[in-house]
Amino acid sequence: MIGINKAFGIDINWLATGEGSSTIGDSKKSIMIISSAIRNFEDTKGILLETHKEAKVFTYLFQQFSKGQQLTEQQIQDFLETAAT
Repeated sequence: MIGINKAFGIDINWLATGEGSSTIGDSKKSIMIISSAIRNFEDTKGILLETHKEAKVFTYLFQQFSKGQQLTEQQIQDFLETAAT
């Protein structure tokens, strides 16, 4: 599987589970969206998420994106607001 991943740019998670996007580019885009949303939330609210909370939030949001769920910036911000409390 790793050979296919490297040779063709196919996402390793998709190869292993069949879930999410098949291309690495989509995963990178999701990572950028989530990272940016977390940073924007922290900057605008003046709140720093604890490392373990940030990791859990990131993982949850990434799983949602991987399943094809399209979340708006506002939905992500609302989720972060709930997670921060």
